[in-house]
Amino acid sequence: MASRRSRLCVKRGILAVAVAAAACGPAAFAQGPGEAIRLIVRGDDFGYTHASNEAMVRAFASGFMTSASLLVPAPWFAEAAALARDRPDWSLGVHLTITSEWNRLRWGPLAAAREVPTLLAPDGRFWGSGYYRAQPPDWPEDSAWWAPHAPDPGEVETEFRSQIRQALRAGLRLDYVDCHMGLACREELLAVTKRLAEEFCLTISSAGLHGEQRFAPDYPEGNDDAGVKRALLDKLAAIGPGLHLYVGHPAVRSSELLAVDSSRGEYWYKRRGAVLSAWTDPEVLALVEKRGIELVPMREFVPQACSAP
Repeated sequence: MASRRSRLCVKRGILAVAVAAAACGPAAFAQGPGEAIRLIVRGDDFGYTHASNEAMVRAFASGFMTSASLLVPAPWFAEAAALARDRPDWSLGVHLTITSEWNRLRWGPLAAAREVPTLLAPDGRFWGSGYYRAQPPDWPEDSAWWAPHAPDPGEVETEFRSQIRQALRAGLRLDYVDCHMGLACREELLAVTKRLAEEFCLTISSAGLHGEQRFAPDYPEGNDDAGVKRALLDKLAAIGPGLHLYVGHPAVRSSELLAVDSSRGEYWYKRRGAVLSAWTDPEVLALVEKRGIELVPMREFVPQACSAP
């Protein structure tokens, strides 16, 4: 299928920092002083709820969000894939995950359970938002159901490969992978992530391989729309030259968001709704234009020496 674009890379080792630019990528990724201000705006958790899927459509349409990361094992991935197939201009990645951090909305591995036993919590889904610690708290009262052991890297690779393949089978054009809850970018798992990115000829977001600086507005604790917008405007006004990565989680406010977690649903209901409001706000878009900020998709960093069969 043409849209699958299972790419082949001509040269190995494309994701080593010293080799990436010369082998398969642009001549240089990072900018120096006095050069352009470039901003990647990445929306995460595409597919975890219908509310998130609605938000991604709106955020792409506004022109502010440049890339979106798919939670392939999540329950609303099928809808996300259907939306994305009709929009090949969207830059998409797989939000590699081995965690399921809500206590009422749970997802598990795509690989067979017998192949990934260290990734499974007692309910057969992924562990919660933590990595591991000796004594996990009670479940489901505590939504952060921590794993009592480290994940096996071989099992992680099996599961991550399943997630990438599932997205490709859904007919999606993929540009990158990235790290849900940061786990796929941890030192002990980053080699797995790099190996899979090379295998499927994708780039990686969040690992700093492109010289990007993290762009993080200082959101107010109340997560009100006006405060989140103000924080974003202040950060955009202060941004300097170079390549920057801004990660957010836009979602349409609905009862669905309140229901995903018994303790944190309301917090994220407010935050994710406020992020969507800011990302589609005319004043934000006007400031981007006024400052000459170039909004960059992750597609720009896909290895160049790759071809679609």
